Amino acid sequence: MKRVSIRVRRSPKLAQRLTAGALVLGLFMACHPGESRPPQPQARADVLPPKPNASTEAVVQPVEAGEAEQDETDVDAAEASKPDPQAPRTVLYTATPEGLKVEVSGVSFLVSATPEKLGSGWGVKLELSAKVTDSEEHNLLTPEGGPMAFSALVKRGGRSVRTGDKRVGDASMMLAAEASFSGSRIFPSEKAQALRAGDELELEIALWGLGADAKSRRPVRDFCLVRMVVGKHTPVPLVLPPQSAAPG
Repeated sequence: MKRVSIRVRRSPKLAQRLTAGALVLGLFMACHPGESRPPQPQARADVLPPKPNASTEAVVQPVEAGEAEQDETDVDAAEASKPDPQAPRTVLYTATPEGLKVEVSGVSFLVSATPEKLGSGWGVKLELSAKVTDSEEHNLLTPEGGPMAFSALVKRGGRSVRTGDKRVGDASMMLAAEASFSGSRIFPSEKAQALRAGDELELEIALWGLGADAKSRRPVRDFCLVRMVVGKHTPVPLVLPPQSAAPG
C-alpha cells in the first residue's frame, strides 16, 4: 500500500482568521465551562430605566410640607371669625331709676312707661331710646308705629282678650356712635277702648328688627314686658324683663 501525501496550501489571511477564531473560542470555553449555549443577558441594578415618553410623563408641582394644610387652616379661621347672623343673642337687663336698660348686640336700649289719660280711661305711654355701645353700625327696623311691636293681653270682667300688631312698612334707620334713636308709643290706640277700673294689662314688647344691616336684621322677640292694673287711683305701669329671662 502506497502512502499518499496531501499538502494544503494555507493563505496567510485565512490563517490569521482561524487563529483569532480559535482564540475567542478558547476564551469562551475557559470562562463558561460546560455551557452549551451563550448566557442570557441579566438586568443591572445600576442601569437607570429609560425616561418616560414626554407625552405620557406626569408633571408634578413641588409643594412644601404643610402648605396645603396651612391654606385650609387659614380659610377655616377666616370663616370662623365671621359672626353668625343667626346665632342666639345675649340680652342683658338692668333696672335703673330711669327705666329698664336692655343691652343686645352692641346697642343699649332704655324703656320707660308712664300712665296716659285717655278720656275717662287710661292707657300707658312707652318711651324708647337707643344708643350704640360698640364701634359698629346697626340697622333698626322702624315701620309705621315705630320699632316696638305690641302683643297685649287685657283681662276685663273675667274675660281675657289678646290683640297684636301687624307691621306696616319696612322703613329703617342706621344706629351708630353718633346716631342714636328716641321715640314713644301709646297703648291702646285711639281707636281701641281705654282701660278702666278693674282692667289688667300685660303688654309684651318686641323689636321689629335689629341687625348689622337689612340682610342680617331679625326681630328681638322677648324684649320686655309691661304690667299695669287700673284701680280708683292713677295706675302705675311696671317695665319688667320678659318671662323668658326669669331665672329657672
